[in-house]
Amino acid sequence: MSVRPRLICDDSGIAHMLEAMAASILLVSVLACLNVAAPAMNDDTEDLMLLSSDMLNILMYRSSTPEHPNLGHAMSSGTDWENDSAKIDEDARSMLPDRVKYYMVTGYGCIGDRPPSGVNVCVRPFQAYCIDTGQIMDCSIMVWRA
Repeated sequence: MSVRPRLICDDSGIAHMLEAMAASILLVSVLACLNVAAPAMNDDTEDLMLLSSDMLNILMYRSSTPEHPNLGHAMSSGTDWENDSAKIDEDARSMLPDRVKYYMVTGYGCIGDRPPSGVNVCVRPFQAYCIDTGQIMDCSIMVWRA
C-alpha cells in the first residue's frame, strides 16, 4: 500500500509567497539604484593602464635580437642603451594604437614624446638593473591619448 502525499493549501502559503516576491522586488530595486549611483571608472585611464603594462611586458621579456632588443638588455649598460634605445623607441611606437603616445624615463635618458601639460597620463613605474654600476634604476613609462 503506497501512501500518497496530500497537498495542503491554505492562505498562509500565499502570504509567504507574496512576502518573498515583495522582498525580491525591493532587493532588485535597491541593487539597481546602487549600480546607477556608483561612480563610474574612467575607461580611458583603465585602458591606458593595461596598454602601458602590456607594452612594458612585451619590451622587457621578449627575446632579444639585433632588430628588436629587449628593454632589459638595452638597460644593462649605458653603451647598450645608446645602441638600442632608437630600436626600442621604434618598437614601442609600433605597439601603440593611433593617437596614443608614450614617454619612457630611464637613468640613461628618455625616449618617446614628452606629455603636454593638462592631459590624462598613465604612469607605469618599473625598475631595471644596471650591470655597469650594479644598481637598480627607477624608471617609468607614461602613456596618454593625443
